[in-house]
Amino acid sequence: MMRLSAFVALALMLPGDPPQPRELTAAEQKAVPAAAEKALKDRDLWKGKIYLTNSEVVLDESVKPPQRYALLTFYRYEGNLAILVTVRLDKITVTNVESRPHMPTSLAPAEIAEAKKMAREHPEIQKALLRYKHLDKIEIDTIVAQIISPEVPGYHHRVARLFFRDEKRNYLAGVPMVDVDLTTGEVRFDLIRGMHDKK
Repeated sequence: MMRLSAFVALALMLPGDPPQPRELTAAEQKAVPAAAEKALKDRDLWKGKIYLTNSEVVLDESVKPPQRYALLTFYRYEGNLAILVTVRLDKITVTNVESRPHMPTSLAPAEIAEAKKMAREHPEIQKALLRYKHLDKIEIDTIVAQIISPEVPGYHHRVARLFFRDEKRNYLAGVPMVDVDLTTGEVRFDLIRGMHDKK
């Protein structure tokens, strides 16, 4: 019994897999966004609808041992603004904040989910999808649409571009492309409307 107890105690003391230097620990995953949010609020940058769209860990190898930093990218709807935040991880201290208007950033998971929901709930898109079997197996690819012309709807807006695929990963011909303007809440599908008008 004594040997078993000693074995169990030893097993509990053994370290698990060492943390990866280029990955955030569980504690850092909570502390880093909180520190970044506080820094943005202190600088009066935390306004309205804002999402954390990306985070990565980089190493400053000019010092020994290498210093770990987290680079966070936020997207703020007001001003179509990307905000870059650098956090020194050993002290959870924000060392730099940069604002970059109109800089492309990836979509946050919540934005992708919102865009897909808005698209699927639109009556004309639902009508276009009726011709396809196995609607539950239809997949949607989502990218950020960069509208570079002021004359095009969605210019300087947060626009998600959606492409519909069937269960074999083939694009659906009847739903070629859908733009969801997350800034205004509009769903645009001029290609679908043109296709229907010709019938």
